[in-house]
Amino acid sequence: IKPGRKTFLEIKSRKGRLSINATPWARIKIGRRYSVETPVQLPLYEGRYDVIVECSNGWTKKQTALVKADEARSIAINCEN
Repeated sequence: IKPGRKTFLEIKSRKGRLSINATPWARIKIGRRYSVETPVQLPLYEGRYDVIVECSNGWTKKQTALVKADEARSIAINCEN
């Protein structure tokens, strides 16, 4: 990078996978984008995500997931306890 010149950079975001399962089942919210029922496997860009779990019994739990590029992460939630 030199002063007075334009420099173009290509930035590529990479994806990983997040698998979420709940016993017996739950609705999952990740940001504004996803609102789905478990079990689910989501392709997500690498980064930290707040996962809101709305259990079938009315309980709500929050968990943080760290997604890394080209890796699979799993979350298992017990909604019975």
